[in-house]
Amino acid sequence: MPLALSKINLKFREEIMEKSDTKLNLFSNVFYYLGVWLKTFPAGIFFMLISVPIRIFMIYQTILIPKTIILGIETGAEAKPILLSILTAGLLITACKVIIQVLETKLMALGSRPLFHIYSVPVNKKMFELNYQTLISPEVQTKITKVKNIVMTGSSGGPFHFFGLNLSFLLTAIAGAFFFSSGIISIDLILLFIVLVSGTVNLLYGIYTGKYTQKNMEERGNDEKKEGYILTTAEDRRFAKDIRLYKMKDWLIENFEHYHGRVKKFLRAESNVQAGGKILNALMIFIRDVFAYIYLIYQLNAGTIAVSQFVFLIGLVMEFSKWMDAIVLQISNLIIFNSELSQIRIFLNTPDEKTGGELTVNDTSEKPSIEFKNLSFRYSENAAWIFKDFNLKIDAGEKLALVGINGAGKTTLMHLLMGLLEPTEGSVLIDGKNSTDFKKTEYYNLFSPVFQDINIFPETFAANIAGTENINEEKLIFSEDFGFYNHLSLEKNLLSLSKILGLTVSKDDIIGGLDLLELDPNKKYQQLLENEKIKFHTLFSVLINQNILILDYSKDNLTKDDKQVLKELILEHSNNANVIILDTILNQYNNIADNVLVISDGEKSYYGLLDDLLIIKKLAAISVSQQKNLDNILQDYQYTIYNDKEIVVREEVLEDVVYLLLKNNIEISQIRNLGERIKLYEGEGAL
Repeated sequence: MPLALSKINLKFREEIMEKSDTKLNLFSNVFYYLGVWLKTFPAGIFFMLISVPIRIFMIYQTILIPKTIILGIETGAEAKPILLSILTAGLLITACKVIIQVLETKLMALGSRPLFHIYSVPVNKKMFELNYQTLISPEVQTKITKVKNIVMTGSSGGPFHFFGLNLSFLLTAIAGAFFFSSGIISIDLILLFIVLVSGTVNLLYGIYTGKYTQKNMEERGNDEKKEGYILTTAEDRRFAKDIRLYKMKDWLIENFEHYHGRVKKFLRAESNVQAGGKILNALMIFIRDVFAYIYLIYQLNAGTIAVSQFVFLIGLVMEFSKWMDAIVLQISNLIIFNSELSQIRIFLNTPDEKTGGELTVNDTSEKPSIEFKNLSFRYSENAAWIFKDFNLKIDAGEKLALVGINGAGKTTLMHLLMGLLEPTEGSVLIDGKNSTDFKKTEYYNLFSPVFQDINIFPETFAANIAGTENINEEKLIFSEDFGFYNHLSLEKNLLSLSKILGLTVSKDDIIGGLDLLELDPNKKYQQLLENEKIKFHTLFSVLINQNILILDYSKDNLTKDDKQVLKELILEHSNNANVIILDTILNQYNNIADNVLVISDGEKSYYGLLDDLLIIKKLAAISVSQQKNLDNILQDYQYTIYNDKEIVVREEVLEDVVYLLLKNNIEISQIRNLGERIKLYEGEGAL
């Protein structure tokens, strides 16, 4: 696609990057996460809860030590019991620190288990369960991108990844603030008021900062994606020629600077808000400390409190303030966590693939008829129509060559046939039965496709499913050689795949097919060239002998010799199947296809015999003002009248016929090729 269409592309991407208005409740998300924890890491709940009283006890003991020392001095107590109590407190504090370190390590190391079961397992499972049309839709692709970004940023230490640790800190902060405030309130209400005022101001601003950061991230993310798209386009060597030939450089730079400027503006605003929070926090701490010290010194001078109480209350004030600051921080993290988990749950709530009706493969014939009835399709409500009121019937057992230039709609039509896409209007009929009346899994079994883009699993199928190479082999329910192995021979790959599908494919057929295609049975899959992969996958498709064989050769990566051996393979093995071959070149399929379908811009340009198509393409139609005396004028030429206004003749005599018409004063308004709507690149070789 020329980069001149990039403006449309970018506008399209802007449309798909709209945020979902769906919001999930914070408490709902917290309990959802904790529910996953209970299933995957139940000990984490215990670690989180037990750490709360241990932290509070440890800090409280730290405050008590200076009070104990000063109180002993004030009362003239013996040194030994004071030292003993300090030693005991020190040991208790040390033990608490050790326990806390162990618990935090466990929460950090094992806390990613819920992340895996919240993201990796359900998200990937969801992508398998979505129907193809939903999966490739811009809205769902945007959701997937957001989810991936959340996990990537979270894994570097964000609230999502370390939620268990953050929640532990929040619970500790709340419990600590309550416990220490009760100690202050039992001694002095005015002091508590001073501390609460500063803490409340910081808390409110912290909530504001969290919400602002959340909103900023969402809005900034859209511009960052657009910025990244332009950068990726500029760096992609495939677009290098287009950028220069279509003079897109200035346009790309202009758009990049626009979105880059917006991103910088968002980041600057976010940093200003966060900096304001730090300044406000420092100011509140200063005001709190000044007032607290002034008030306590006044009480000390008045004899209301002793020095030991003064030291103890100052310690309580300082620690209470730390708890309040921690609450502010963790609430801000919770707000971000809520936004991130909401995005994941919104994606998980995407409707799954429809299961379809009750019909099975057994409800169709071995060679089913196929019909597109009043078929219309477009990818979204505002998108252009790919097909509009398209009608076509393919007879049972018919072999069809589907031809058209790239972008004509060939692949889309096949996706509609295979149920990967659903018609916007109209229907696809198999043996007169609506495709939606079949069980989805059963319907897929009707087809054996070879797509123009060959994508296989580079590692074991098990590893791809598990997302890791650390697989418990004992728990695998499939065979060791499941799926395509890059390092397996072609013969073993085919045997393995047939075994997985529960099919009986003879070794002789495999070897014979590989020999016909000039593929070495012992050659490793990873050694295959692109055209060899297509031949290999075609062999597999014909060997499994499904009802409808669809072969997409539109990418023009097959040589003339490749197509010749593929033709022989298809003729030998596809007697029991409908065959549809997609190509941009009408070449070498005349001995395979019963009929040819030429489509252009989603419309049926031609459907019929190849020989008739060739005749049509060699005929010219001449629009004339009159039809009198034509028999006398054109007595030496074969001609016919088309649509009561055009003379149809063979193209090789067109010049002579035109000369005679003009010589006899017959006005000509138009001359056209009768097959002009058949936009077809014929390529080299015999048709």
